[in-house]
Amino acid sequence: MFGFAKPAAGIYANDLDSLIGQANIVDIREPYECARGMLQGAKNIPMNLLMMDPDNYLKKDESYYIICLSGGRSGRVTQLLKQRGFNVVNVIGGMMGYSGSKLKS
Repeated sequence: MFGFAKPAAGIYANDLDSLIGQANIVDIREPYECARGMLQGAKNIPMNLLMMDPDNYLKKDESYYIICLSGGRSGRVTQLLKQRGFNVVNVIGGMMGYSGSKLKS
């Protein structure tokens, strides 16, 4: 009725703890945002760079967990990357939803 976008399916941020160190985690926030903290093992690829040429950063035969600050950007990016044939999972709630202890120092 109001035209709200349906949230992208994915994994909740706190459910990532068991995957850290084993999964490909891509943080699509800007570098100044990541300076406030990132998940251990995450790779920072800002959203605009990633979407300009995803084949330069991601492989279609691997899985990736896409995270941002709150889950909004990662939800949109995940949908677009899926349409392009990538195996990606949205991290619902983003870094704001993460309360675990596996942050880069």
